[in-house]
Amino acid sequence: MRPLKLLLLVCVLVSFIYPGEPKKEAPLYGLYTWGNELNKNLELIKDTGFRIICMPLDESDTEKGYKCAVKNNIEVAGMLVCNGFVNKNMDLKGWRELVNKSLRRFGPNGSFWAENKDLPPRPVRFYIIGGEPGTELKPPGEMMPDEAYYLMLKAASEEIRGYDKAAKIVAMSPIGAFSGALSRDTVNTKQKIMGPYAFIRGVHKYGGAALYDCIDVHPFTHPMPPDVGGVQEIFKWLKEETKKNGGEKPIWCTEMGFPLSYGMANPFFFTKDQAADNFVRFLALCARHGVQTVTLTYPEDQYSVSGRYKGYGIYSLNGKMRVAAKAIKLMTDLLPDPELLSVISDGQTPNPEPVKCSYEPYKDSPYFCYKFKGRNNSEVIIAWTSGKPFSYEIEGLKEKNVVLYNRELLGGVVCAVKDNKIKIPISNVPIFISNEVTDQLIKNTENYLKVGKDIKWAPIYGAED
Repeated sequence: MRPLKLLLLVCVLVSFIYPGEPKKEAPLYGLYTWGNELNKNLELIKDTGFRIICMPLDESDTEKGYKCAVKNNIEVAGMLVCNGFVNKNMDLKGWRELVNKSLRRFGPNGSFWAENKDLPPRPVRFYIIGGEPGTELKPPGEMMPDEAYYLMLKAASEEIRGYDKAAKIVAMSPIGAFSGALSRDTVNTKQKIMGPYAFIRGVHKYGGAALYDCIDVHPFTHPMPPDVGGVQEIFKWLKEETKKNGGEKPIWCTEMGFPLSYGMANPFFFTKDQAADNFVRFLALCARHGVQTVTLTYPEDQYSVSGRYKGYGIYSLNGKMRVAAKAIKLMTDLLPDPELLSVISDGQTPNPEPVKCSYEPYKDSPYFCYKFKGRNNSEVIIAWTSGKPFSYEIEGLKEKNVVLYNRELLGGVVCAVKDNKIKIPISNVPIFISNEVTDQLIKNTENYLKVGKDIKWAPIYGAED
């Protein structure tokens, strides 16, 4: 065989054995919402860069919201909540009827599409069996939440896979409590409460791993930031736990937010600036750990059934972006489909230690720094610390200039690279470093930084104040 033919054969075999990265089945950036809030905040949602929403399929305004999503090329992941059926003496029949009704309405060839022929058919591909069951399920007798959820998941899986074999089932969704009072391994038989690790292990013990395709958690960490609250640990644990039970599964986070307030008992958690930084830090950690989809909570502040105020909104009630939405938009613009290129620092103390300058060289400042593939094949580094700020040199930069962004400088400031590195302050505010430099960005930076008689000064977008 000729060498060229042999080489081609080897390339074919290698591509067959190592097919490369699997195609992403769902976008990373999403939002948890309802039909009425989707319609109300549609332009803001599109502008922020959300491409998928998680929406309950049994709400009164679902149909209006679904139409709005399809018309605007936003995917809908449908949520089905079994809590009420469990708490009504394990009503498996009623639960099956709800699942089946949703499938035949919003699934392939469903009645919704038959009645809306003007819409491009975009049936539900992902069914989320949610409702934070580890704490919300109160089954009868001595049954615990893990067994009750397994039975509900089994029934839902049979209905979904019997109707649409291509559909994906997203399961579990225990509330995080990874930094709160409820331990990850809590099992309280009297109150019928299970921590997230105990709950997931329990469902797997009953055989639940074979019944779903993606695993979902709600890793709330308030009042702590996501990295301090340990979301990276939960992602690692989920990968190992699913590996032990039939193979690693994609991770979803269908609820995650950083509330400004949470009722009278907790009137303050984060400032608007802190919430914005935490959203970016969380999304960066999700991208670093390969989380498939995140649907953040919520478009607007909410009131619970009991009337408790929940200040999660990334948009204000008067229809404007809060700082959090602007920060998320910055990230979705720079990293529309983030692909991890390298881990520069994964929360370690800076090494080498920061050289002494205007900032002290702190040894207790966990440093996070990741490089991703960004828009237009650019490379984007995200860096921050969860501790005290310090000044540090980012190395390995090959370009003459890079552009720096954060939530205060949304328009980007061009920075000169010297000896393949730049020295910048690392703080709790994530900084983006992009190698996508344009002439316009250079002009904007000169206008912003070199104020003089012959220059008409105007601020970089984001620094108007």
